[in-house]
Amino acid sequence: MNTFNISRFWKTLKWHFANERSQIVRMLWTWTGIFACYTLFSFAVTLTHAQAANSVIGFFFGVSSAVLIVAPSVILKRINKNRQYRLNTLMLPATNMEKFLSTLITYFCLYVLTMVVAFFIADLIQYLISLAFRVNDAGFITNRICQIHDNIRTWNGEGSTFLPNTASIAIGVWITSVYLLGGMFFRRYAWLFVSLGFFIASICLGWFISHYEPDYVIEIQANAFFTIISIVFIALSLINLLLSYRLFRRLQLANRKWINL
Repeated sequence: MNTFNISRFWKTLKWHFANERSQIVRMLWTWTGIFACYTLFSFAVTLTHAQAANSVIGFFFGVSSAVLIVAPSVILKRINKNRQYRLNTLMLPATNMEKFLSTLITYFCLYVLTMVVAFFIADLIQYLISLAFRVNDAGFITNRICQIHDNIRTWNGEGSTFLPNTASIAIGVWITSVYLLGGMFFRRYAWLFVSLGFFIASICLGWFISHYEPDYVIEIQANAFFTIISIVFIALSLINLLLSYRLFRRLQLANRKWINL
């Protein structure tokens, strides 16, 4: 059983979702409560509907970005620390690749999709309350997101922000893959160690840039620069994903070490 089988993978994925059903419902209502409270608070203290909507949008994207980046090192904590869950995972009639992918998909749905669904539920709650109290300019916050997107494209020109946005996404995916690798490498406090590593690396990089004086400057077009950045960080993300999978294959039932080696 060394080949990837889509039917077996689907059954493994359903097993993960069935085990996490209660956790998914709990996370959904938790995020809904957080977003609904912040949304109602924003509409209560701001002057206009647009200002409140912008505040809620900024809060949602800030929180979701942080969760998306840090989630991999947190979602693997249960595998590393829960002996029974690790036993169940090892005993599944599936390949390591199928177990690895199904685990990632399940937990990303748990942490990310629940946030998105919770945002729409909170948006519906504020819309109904706005209608009930006859608040001026009542509307869905989702419409405001579309307006902001159209304004950005108008200010920058059609398609001119594609490559910078692609490079930003590639960097974000790379950071997420680093936390994923850290979550598989460290068995305890993975997110803390990885965040500390990023902090130290940022200080060292800032010190190097501030003290480095190049003898010559290479001129490169902006489009080529963003393309190179995207390719490099996507390649690094794939390498981190491969290393994470190799560490996943080393899971042991009885392991009290700090690292999975």
